[in-house]
Parts: sequence; C-alpha cells; structure tokens
Amino acid sequence: MNISGVPNFLDKMLRGRTERLAITGLLITAIGTSSSAIFSWHLLLQILYIEKPTGLKWATYMILNTLSLWTSNEGRRTLLLARRHRASMPISMPVEDVNFVLYLRGFKEDASRGDTEIFAPLSIHQHSPLGLIYSLFAHGKTGEEHLVKSLRRIGPVITVGTPGEKLPPVGAGRLQMSPHSWQDEVRNLMRRARLVVLAMDPTPGTLWEFVEATYTIAPQRLILLVPPDSKTYETFRRMSHKLLRKKSTALFRRTGKRWPPPKLPYIPSIERPTSMSQLSGTTFYSAVIHFPSIRESRINKFEPLPLEIFGIVGPSLQKALRPALKNLLDFERTVARHH
Repeated sequence: MNISGVPNFLDKMLRGRTERLAITGLLITAIGTSSSAIFSWHLLLQILYIEKPTGLKWATYMILNTLSLWTSNEGRRTLLLARRHRASMPISMPVEDVNFVLYLRGFKEDASRGDTEIFAPLSIHQHSPLGLIYSLFAHGKTGEEHLVKSLRRIGPVITVGTPGEKLPPVGAGRLQMSPHSWQDEVRNLMRRARLVVLAMDPTPGTLWEFVEATYTIAPQRLILLVPPDSKTYETFRRMSHKLLRKKSTALFRRTGKRWPPPKLPYIPSIERPTSMSQLSGTTFYSAVIHFPSIRESRINKFEPLPLEIFGIVGPSLQKALRPALKNLLDFERTVARHH
C-alpha cells in the first residue's frame, strides 16, 4: 500500500530503510534485555543459594546491568526511529463524513512527548528487582503513541504538522498547512472532528485553538490534557480565561448575544510521578479534563497503576480517558435520540 500518494520508488526506499532500522532495533533490544535478565538471574541465585554479593561482585553486577539496560533502551530508541521514518510522509485531508480525532498541541513539546517509555539512564531504580521487571515489559512507545491507541475506538487521530519538519514524532497523522491559512483550516477540522483533544500548552497557537474550540464545538466533544506541573497549568488557565472573556465581550458587542465561556477548574497541586513510576512516559500528562456541559468540568487524574505487563503508561492513560470518552458517547446518543 502506498503512503498518502507518495511515488512508488520513494515509498519503497522509505520502507527499506524502515525495515533495516526495525531489525537492528529488535536485535539490540533483545541483546540488552536478555543480558540484563541473565545478570539478574545469576545475582538472584547467588543471594538465595550461595552468598550475598558484596564489594567488587556487587559493583560488577551494577555496571553490567546498567550497560545491559542502556543497550536495551538504545534498541527501543532505534525501533522508535524506524517508526518515525515510517510516519515521515504527511497525510492528506480526511474526506467528508469520516470520523476522526483532532489532536492539538504546542509544537515545542513534541520533543519531550516523543521520548520513549523507558527509564532515565542510570536510574537507581533500574537495579531493583521491580525496576528490572518494569524495564523488561516497558513497550518503548511514546506518549503520543499511547494517546493515539487510547483514542482509536473514536477514530484515527490527526494533528497539524510542525512547519519544515522532516522526521515527525510517531503517533497522530500529520497534516501540513499554510502558515497564512492554518487558523481557518483548524477551525474547519474542529467542526468536522468527532472529538478534539488539546494538550494545555501555554503557547499563542494552542491558546487560540482552545478558545476557538470552546466556541465552535459542543463542550462534550472537547478533552483537555493537563500538563505535569502546576505552573504550566496555571499559566494556561490564567491566559485562557483572559482570552475567553475578551471573546465573549466581542461577541456581545457584535451580536448582542451573551456567550458564557467555560471555566477551567483550579487544581491545588500537580505533582510529577515519583518512586518506581519515574518513567519518562509518565510525565507527559497529569490529568484529563472533560465537560459534561458548558458550565461543568470534571478532572480525572493520571495515576500510574500497579505493574502492567502490557505497558505502563498506556493503561493509566486509558483509565483517565475512560470517563471523558463515555461523556462523548452519551452526548452522541442523546443527540441521535433527538433526531
């Protein structure tokens, strides 16, 4: 299958490079993970049946296990690079009457959200038994990939591509837009999207998108992803309230009609995950906000779950999104009954 109308020879070149990177990544990951498992099993046998290692033996184990986990992490990053090459071609505008999810975010945050679900290098937690288990089963997926997977029951996820970007993050399909008409194109996509998901990045573009979404679409079709720190959230909250009031006043002067803008809730404290949940993937978001009505908002905090062998970030994100997606489906059923 060709990629978005790309010429066949370019499509074949892209797929060949992707396959080579994927095979290399799989081999490196397998070597690192199996080596770490062997060293840890050897250490466990020594502790249980021989003697507890001390001094040089313990230091040797720490060094070898660190190198093995680093190798495994690099393998996962190589696999990520393969997926980025596979997703490097922009998609075309979705046709009419096709369900899709519009994901909006600040371009500057792509780098952090494009990191993989792995441990930070040389983390002390890597050397504990639970740390090893986490490392073995961490998928190596990015936050955006987990988000796309969590929303796939609603529809494919698309977003605006960063201008001039040659190798985009993996996850949502990228649409390239003109810098002169992007606002009109985004507004049109909002009206057509089944769901709009917005990461609360306090950038001018994202703030405009939030204000426009609150006015353009039903509140039940909007989901907000809360940043992982209180300062960023409060900055977005304060700036957006100012812009919402400004838009409400302008609409009243122009049309004589009052538009009650939504109010974002105050969140007392937002803390980054700590202890064993200090994985790179767990710091992308801290909560999900959805709106049962224009005057009501609800928060579902993103809390790491106990060990999940099918991934760590994914199940936690899916749990936080579940009430928001149910809110959307209930709204759609209500609308359908009235038609």
